[in-house]
Amino acid sequence: MKYWQISKENIIENEVPTPERQEGEIKVRIARAVMSSSDLNLYKNSHSTTIPCRVGIGYAGEADEMSGIEIGTKVLLAPYQYSKDDKILINGVDCDGYLRDFAVINLDSVYTLPKEIKEEDLYFIEYVALAINVINQINIDTGHYITLVGINRLSLLIAQLASYYQAIPILVDNSQEKINLAKDMGLDYTICPTTEDAVAHINSLTGGNMSDFVVYSGSREVTADDMLSYAHDGSVIVLATNSPMISSSISLDVLKLLEKNLKVITVTEAHKDIPAAINALATGTVDTSHFDILEIKWEDFPHYLKNYDSYKMKKLVVNCDM
Repeated sequence: MKYWQISKENIIENEVPTPERQEGEIKVRIARAVMSSSDLNLYKNSHSTTIPCRVGIGYAGEADEMSGIEIGTKVLLAPYQYSKDDKILINGVDCDGYLRDFAVINLDSVYTLPKEIKEEDLYFIEYVALAINVINQINIDTGHYITLVGINRLSLLIAQLASYYQAIPILVDNSQEKINLAKDMGLDYTICPTTEDAVAHINSLTGGNMSDFVVYSGSREVTADDMLSYAHDGSVIVLATNSPMISSSISLDVLKLLEKNLKVITVTEAHKDIPAAINALATGTVDTSHFDILEIKWEDFPHYLKNYDSYKMKKLVVNCDM
């Protein structure tokens, strides 16, 4: 088994015998491993050594007969798994990820795929699952206004799901490039706070009621500071992110939270929503076709990790076929 390991300012390629499969596990030949900002965070800050990449796409090998998974079946390797004491672990963060040519993993982390789904959609599966979790947490309904602070993959997917439920998404970001992307995806209500009064604009769009829900999904171009002003009294604030780099920079005015009687919800993982995310992609409920993908060679991984910020508008995917 070949694999990359990363720790603080260190990237190493190793090779060891592939572990023996145990009962309840499956051997998978990994074809693609999906990079994330967590990999960069580990490279810059972590003193532990980890195999990176939270999500993988592969082909099933040996498995228990009762699994029902035939050899050669394309499978999704989910970003989460359970520890022996049933704690949720994030691959590539709390335990080894998928940047390797083979893996022996628990069957609970492996999902077979419907024929309708495209492989490139699966690169965004964690964002789709997180978006579904956000929507489920807030019980959004027809006519609700939901303001999304910061335009990124997660907020765009939340906006699509909100529209599906006939709510009205409003996207706020300082980047005109990202605002244009939202409009290209059919999301027309966008605000750039550097060129207009965001509070006044939201007040106008909502008929003076302001937003029922305000979601901060960790954009680096927009801070969480002003988002409480976008909400009406008694509404819900959602902090949604899967990145420790972003979540560590969030701060909220507690006094304003109390004055406006705001409820705060956090969403940082979505292990129960992976099947629903697969279904949403297969049925076209959400669309990831506007998200840029850059596939890189196995041997080029160190270069792209070190220069990750230069490619942050693209989803980096490592080809593990060697």
